[in-house]
Amino acid sequence: MNIKLKPARLSDAPILAELRVSESADKDSRIIHEKELIGKIMGGWKIVLIEDNGVLIGYSVFLDEADPVHIDSMTTFISDFYIHPAFNRPGTPEEIFRKLADNYLPKQSSLVLDISEHDKDAHGFWSRMGFKPSSVRMVKSEAR
Repeated sequence: MNIKLKPARLSDAPILAELRVSESADKDSRIIHEKELIGKIMGGWKIVLIEDNGVLIGYSVFLDEADPVHIDSMTTFISDFYIHPAFNRPGTPEEIFRKLADNYLPKQSSLVLDISEHDKDAHGFWSRMGFKPSSVRMVKSEAR
């Protein structure tokens, strides 16, 4: 395993959308995901490409925000940390996240992410990475 990380460019959005959306998905799903990635890049989000031996295997999307009250503090919101299932071997996500944290995430930043309460694999992974539950997001559907 020879993991390398590098910043994505706007022109990488179609490739990332193709990687993320399965072959069985319709073209509209890929286009929607591509537009979401482009919107995030243009909105100041950072996207880091994850390669193994020169092959794109995933990406991470995050946004750094300064705390307006505590000047020395930041919050980094991680919206995506994706590794294609074909490359998601034991220990690979942990190695990649450590490299991402060491090289791209601000040291003075609190890291924040949302995961589904039903996603036990995500809970296990992020717990191993040192994350702890912080709050509960409550959602009311449109149906009243």
